[in-house]
Amino acid sequence: MIVPAVVATAFVPVLAETLRRSPPLARDSFGLVARIFLLISVPLAIVLTTGGETILTTVFGDRYRDSAAPLAVLAWSIVLGFFNYLLWYSLLAAYRERAKLLIMLIGLGLNVGLNTVLIPAFGPRGAAISLIASDLLIVLWQGVLVSRHLFRIDLLSLLVKPLLAGAAALSVALALLPVSGFLAGVAAGTVYVGVLFAARYISLAEWEPLLAPVRTALGRARLGENRQRVEADSYFCLGKGVPRTKDQSVERGEPVAAPE
Repeated sequence: MIVPAVVATAFVPVLAETLRRSPPLARDSFGLVARIFLLISVPLAIVLTTGGETILTTVFGDRYRDSAAPLAVLAWSIVLGFFNYLLWYSLLAAYRERAKLLIMLIGLGLNVGLNTVLIPAFGPRGAAISLIASDLLIVLWQGVLVSRHLFRIDLLSLLVKPLLAGAAALSVALALLPVSGFLAGVAAGTVYVGVLFAARYISLAEWEPLLAPVRTALGRARLGENRQRVEADSYFCLGKGVPRTKDQSVERGEPVAAPE
């Protein structure tokens, strides 16, 4: 959960200022971050759901094979966790942090109550289901508060394309699951991302502010490499180990090496 925590933390001051100046623009910024979170989190959940057994046995050994079933459920806490961070920090930007305490207390109560029922019946999988249920309640409740006190969340533009992409990913996963759960997850996650990119879920114009710093960093790196290459070439003409001439050294104010 490092990625949503970092992004959401950086998002708070921007959202707080935008809410003060232009609530519609704040809604657009929120929607962009939400769509990016869906683009990132859902493929991770898909891979862990179908390929969790392969991952666990490869990394930790066969004794963790039985943990694959709870992991398949817990995988979707990634998606809920991303949105929990986004919604919580959005409420924080609007100074609605007091409401979070009540939400967390009720979510905790739901989790404890479900655990007492589901763990005896289903074991670790029951605990995973309880956690997903309480996280879902917290996310939905915070979503209602954001829509009520900040701006209306456009669920249509947020969810329709991911649901279509999810349907395509599901068909691929079901087809490949008999072959390999891990392969099915990777292929399904790739299809999900590919469909969203093809459908322009996030437009090129929306990507531009995110890609601009990357391009700048890459440009600086290339400039540094070119500068080092030019300096190296100035020491050896044509790469043949020929030192600079006496005139070139004098121009740079460097001592001239004595001839051998």
